[in-house]
Amino acid sequence: RYLRITLAGSLAEDPMRGGVLRLLRDRQPSLPEVVELLDQAARDPRLEGIVLTVGALDGGWGQVESLVEALATVRAAGKRVVAFVESADARSYVLAAASADQLVLHPTGSIHWAGLR
Repeated sequence: RYLRITLAGSLAEDPMRGGVLRLLRDRQPSLPEVVELLDQAARDPRLEGIVLTVGALDGGWGQVESLVEALATVRAAGKRVVAFVESADARSYVLAAASADQLVLHPTGSIHWAGLR
């Protein structure tokens, strides 16, 4: 009984960006929507944890920090977080490594560290 979440690409800071049109197309949730979902998951007694699939993220380090904090709340509630990474840049790897009880890298995957020191 795990919640599966995929994070990749761009996470809008404003959940209302796109107006009515955002309801008519399949879209990536906004950062506040993801944080709220994680908060609800932390409080849901039916869930044992989260399986987090992390792809390349377009957002900045502030978004990564917000997601790490939200996932820390899930872990503090006694729920397990398992992160799967197929191929990662620095931001997506840091998100997965800082947030998960277990990090799984695809056997043919790679991690690109350009620019982080």
